[in-house]
Amino acid sequence: KSIDAKALTYGVKLLNYYYVKTEERLIPAFLIALILILALMILNFRRLSDIAISLTTLFLAMLWTFGLAGLLEWKIDVMAGMVPILILGLGIDFSFHVLMNYREKLKETSDPKNSTYLVLSTVGIALLLAMVTTVVGFSSNGISKIPSMRHFGFLSAFSILATFVLNLTFVPAMRGLLDLRKAKKQFEAFKQRELVKNGVIKRLLWFIKKPSIVVIFLLIIFGVALPGWALGFGMKASYDLTGELATDLDITKAYDILNEEFDVGTETVFIRVDGKLTDPKFWNELEKALENMNDDKYIVVYGEKAHVEWILSLLPFFIMEDQRVAGAYILVDKNRDGKIDRDVTPAELKAFLSALYEAPMGKYYLHRDENGNFDGLIIRVATRTKLGYHGKKLLEELKEDFKVVNANVSFTGMPIIWARGLDDIRDSMTNSIFLCLAFAFIVLPITFGLFHRSPLLGFLTALPPFITIGWLFMTMKFLGIPLNIMTAMVGAIIVGIGIDYPIHIANRWALERKEGKTLEECYAISLSSTGKEVLYSALTTLVAFGVFILIPIPVIAQFAITTLFGLIYSFVGAVLTLPLLLRLFWHRSD
Repeated sequence: KSIDAKALTYGVKLLNYYYVKTEERLIPAFLIALILILALMILNFRRLSDIAISLTTLFLAMLWTFGLAGLLEWKIDVMAGMVPILILGLGIDFSFHVLMNYREKLKETSDPKNSTYLVLSTVGIALLLAMVTTVVGFSSNGISKIPSMRHFGFLSAFSILATFVLNLTFVPAMRGLLDLRKAKKQFEAFKQRELVKNGVIKRLLWFIKKPSIVVIFLLIIFGVALPGWALGFGMKASYDLTGELATDLDITKAYDILNEEFDVGTETVFIRVDGKLTDPKFWNELEKALENMNDDKYIVVYGEKAHVEWILSLLPFFIMEDQRVAGAYILVDKNRDGKIDRDVTPAELKAFLSALYEAPMGKYYLHRDENGNFDGLIIRVATRTKLGYHGKKLLEELKEDFKVVNANVSFTGMPIIWARGLDDIRDSMTNSIFLCLAFAFIVLPITFGLFHRSPLLGFLTALPPFITIGWLFMTMKFLGIPLNIMTAMVGAIIVGIGIDYPIHIANRWALERKEGKTLEECYAISLSSTGKEVLYSALTTLVAFGVFILIPIPVIAQFAITTLFGLIYSFVGAVLTLPLLLRLFWHRSD
């Protein structure tokens, strides 16, 4: 405090404290999301009772979800802290579809009981499919080897399941009880207007009615998606130690300064060499290996020499701890060149090693077996691999450097561990995406075959998410969004969430076609009724994820931006790509 200067402190142990401080930033985001979603609910429902029922449903789903987390004794970290916001954005979608379709059926029948039955028997099928695919999308993160990703995936999946159950039981029950008390004439207030083809629908119909235009658009859509998939497979995962911290924290600034303005390595690799340490040849080989490290790309170098800590580089500290080390060292380095003499005897080496081992620091760098033989030592190396991003390259260089050592050499440390973890992140992403897509391409044809006698319709409904992921990979590459622990989850989440939109459109389209509607009528009705519900669903989900951008935490902001693009592409896929596919392959009779 007496120094007139600004000081910044960095330390790995401080990170845990600041992680907790960062998690507190999620609370304002939750409140903002709640206010915005409440505004959308008022705009869509225009009835206080529907809003109250929907909010109560969301509250119950949150209680169930975090009750489960408590029973399992899971820690509520940054990722788990996002689940309430996801419940707000995703859970309200089910209420939109149930309550708006209930109003439509109530207009036709003026009977609350019959309207509830019709909603559950028609829209309920689409909601079931949407729930299952979304649950699979989130729970597919359970195959990850990273605990926080597993917990986030399972909690999110359970919250969607809870919301689905409540919307098919609690919501229609409460709505029905309230409406049974009303006179039939009051239901007329909810009558919807006759179908009006607005300008947007008319323009889209023009595209869909012309097969040549449909083919051109689909070629463009797939022409972007397929290269996007190729780029996605080539992406490397990365990790930022301060990525989960708010950018305005002092520790984040300190870390950036250390790595950008100073030639400091904040990573350490440990090299263990197991061999006969009393053999003079061992030391000659070891010196050659250390010299080989001087030109390694990812090792910190001071004065053209690799920054290495081992018993010889730390010799002054050993001598300060125990003066006997100096006397023993004189016998093994008579020419004072800082290297072990080639003509040293095993007895002199053992005396030197014994003196080192007896010093307080000795046991941290030397290993002596039960027979008193020295058979191993530790070397610490300062590295810069961007937290494991170049960890594999570093490991390859080190293995090449130590080929000259006739001993058992093993390497570990955070850069190497991180490199393996980054591979796990990439593998988790690809595996979860393929799991979700495989599930969609199997379940949707079967389900649509059972309920609408058209497996082809189910297959076409599963195609938009496949296209969306390709477009999303292309966007990440174009905007330079890294693949990290958060963005790796987006693919499976988008498949799980995004497939809901085409499911609802396809289900409504099939119902209208059963009644003999034309291509133009099916598309117009699907977009003007179910399309409106899908739009509000997309908007609420966009709001839920959009508020994450307001949080000054890099990984969460990247997660939010990636998800927003995925949701937009999913909505476009439902209202444009799917109808194009249906026009070309399924509804061709018109």
